Amino acid sequence: MLREECISKLDVRFQKAYYVLYKRFDANEFRLSDAETDIQSLWLKNSNEVMSEFKKAWLLGISKDPADSRKSIYVFNVFEDKINLKEDKSKLFIVLKSAADLIRTTVDYEVLLIFLFYKAISDKWNTRKQEFLDKVSNEQQANIVANSGFYKLYNPQEDELYTWQEVTKDTDSIRLLYNALMVISELNKERFGELSKLLEKTWLWSLTNDDNMFILESLVSLFDSLDFSGLNYDMIGEWYMWILSYFAPQKAKEGEVYTPKEISTLISKIIDIQEWETILDPACGSGSMLIEAYDITKKKLGKESPNIELHWQERNEKMEALGKINFVLHGIDNFSLDVGDSLKNPRFVKCDKVIANPPWNLDGYNEDTFDDSSSAKKIYTTYTNDGFPSKQSADWAWVQLMLYYSKKKSGIVLDSGALFRWGREKKIRQAIIEKNLIDAVILLPEKLFYNTSAPGIILVLNHERKKTKKDIMFVNASDRITKHPDVRKLNILAETTIEEVLKACNDWKDIEWFSKAISIDDIAKNEYNLNVSLYINPIVIEEQIDLAKEFEELKELDQKEKEILEEVYGYIDGVLKVVK
Repeated sequence: MLREECISKLDVRFQKAYYVLYKRFDANEFRLSDAETDIQSLWLKNSNEVMSEFKKAWLLGISKDPADSRKSIYVFNVFEDKINLKEDKSKLFIVLKSAADLIRTTVDYEVLLIFLFYKAISDKWNTRKQEFLDKVSNEQQANIVANSGFYKLYNPQEDELYTWQEVTKDTDSIRLLYNALMVISELNKERFGELSKLLEKTWLWSLTNDDNMFILESLVSLFDSLDFSGLNYDMIGEWYMWILSYFAPQKAKEGEVYTPKEISTLISKIIDIQEWETILDPACGSGSMLIEAYDITKKKLGKESPNIELHWQERNEKMEALGKINFVLHGIDNFSLDVGDSLKNPRFVKCDKVIANPPWNLDGYNEDTFDDSSSAKKIYTTYTNDGFPSKQSADWAWVQLMLYYSKKKSGIVLDSGALFRWGREKKIRQAIIEKNLIDAVILLPEKLFYNTSAPGIILVLNHERKKTKKDIMFVNASDRITKHPDVRKLNILAETTIEEVLKACNDWKDIEWFSKAISIDDIAKNEYNLNVSLYINPIVIEEQIDLAKEFEELKELDQKEKEILEEVYGYIDGVLKVVK
């Protein structure tokens, strides 16, 4: 059994006690009196309870003290040192969950992403170095060659090595971990220099103080059990995305938006990316949508490195850094990024296709937001003479931005209210419908997103449809509900539903209760309302009630209730007689 699997069975407060005591005693025997000071320092009053919890989790061996049979001697169980990630990747999730419990309420979750990133590139860098070391006798030369064409973890000017293994080799050097990562950020400024910004915002440095040092050492111990050297980047990147999704419910409360993978999959398949195309996400966050688009294209083309370019912009510097590390861990180099407000200051070029899940109903944008010199102003006068959004919602500003910067197809996730709200939004919506730029409107099931229970919609935009289509495909997938396997209050978009929606959009056929093509003329008669439920409703299965049968069952329940009450009354009556 894996040690972390046992630790995960403990309550968080006992987990912290385990790491503190294990660091002190390791595989040596100890008595309860030896551990009581450390236990009390963690505000745990009952030392026997702590030992009992360790024993129940198979972390501790107990024997009688030969000097006093009333007392016990304890020793921590020994576990395997390294986890074979190729054979059982599920064990990594156990390690990551244990690490997540360790840092909860102490530092930001991004610390785990940084540790995963640091350990992974160090393992791969060491493998490269060893390959060169076998050919040259000079270690310094091997370090320099290992740096070449890869990430720089060696500073030749100072002859200093900054790999995970070097920096975490003992307690004193672990205290320098934060500084080592800052140096790595500087050595790799062009590739992931934004790491320094992320380090400053995550409070990682706070783990090096005496009160939290046991957390840092425990995290190092957890990641020491992992070896990423022989794994491909897809697998490492998958675990990075798992951490993002694991913390998504918590971060959603703080305003961060995470797009579930299956929604990114659906959009990527709908826009059908081809080789040599350029893809843009103007609101990319951690980059998950673009990475999924890249992976889908890679599988479709059967190529390890498809010839597609990825472009993105993000206004949050912390998310920009997370996104760049995300790309690095997925082994994706062919991308460009910019930081800034895409609606006010887009810094990208026109691309073949665009995807996005921007913040829904973003407020604070109207005509006054864009000064006369702003190049962005042209975007919001291209599809109608006054396409500036209302101050309450920038949803249709995002739609115009994506149309302006796409040459072919786009897919955007929005709040369903964007389909039917009046005022400025209706005016913009009408102009885009009349210009025949909307391919499909897809209503999703509710509770797919971590930050809202509202059902989102996918709007598919297409510059290439003008000559062939004069209608819009509506798809109502709101009843295709599949429960999330891990998060009780959430649903997911099942693979069968993804294929069903994709087929409806590709075949352009009416499917009863699910999909229907509506002419633009009919939509105009409905005041350019794109509410999917207006045009198509899912099947409502009504339960047939047998009134006679239900009445008989009701009488039977009533009789049983009377019998139970009579039995209770008899029991009470008997008790009262005894008392008298």
